[in-house]
Amino acid sequence: MRLTDDFGFFDEIDVINRREYLAKFVQESNMIEGISIVHPEHITATEKFLKTKKLTIVQILKLAKILQEGSGPGLCPIELRDKTGMNVYVGDSEPPPGGPKLVKRLKTFLKQLNNKNMTSYDSHLVYEYLHPLTDCNGRTGRAIWLWLRSRELARLPSKHLFLQSFYYQTLISNSKLIDFANKLNSND
Repeated sequence: MRLTDDFGFFDEIDVINRREYLAKFVQESNMIEGISIVHPEHITATEKFLKTKKLTIVQILKLAKILQEGSGPGLCPIELRDKTGMNVYVGDSEPPPGGPKLVKRLKTFLKQLNNKNMTSYDSHLVYEYLHPLTDCNGRTGRAIWLWLRSRELARLPSKHLFLQSFYYQTLISNSKLIDFANKLNSND
């Protein structure tokens, strides 16, 4: 029997299993960033974030600041890149420059996200491209992915955490490449 849980949608896993899933999700998300520590506050903050009906910049910043606490020495303060010159680099790429235009893009993104006008896969790619914060974009981006993915499924993803789920979403989302690959053998 399915019961409505406190996330506001149907869920087949109980509260204890949900908490265990979120602990593993946060652990994986931290490990992607090279962070081995998972504090109970990180799990609680992620759970609270998932209960949010509509995401806002304030909620994302609040989650980022909690996730950053105790994650290690030498981390930069979490800020919205809302001022000109607040630029960041991600590996070899440079996200859009900080400033009012970035904030406008982020607000448009959140409006589309809250209106369910994009997939969880697309939302993660767009958010990471925007890289709206000075730090913690990866972990907040994965939390946003889980927020939307749980709504797409009407439950938490029960089999896979982020990496495996996103891998399969990537394969499915690249249908043009799949069509191309299928045509490679069509002349045989």
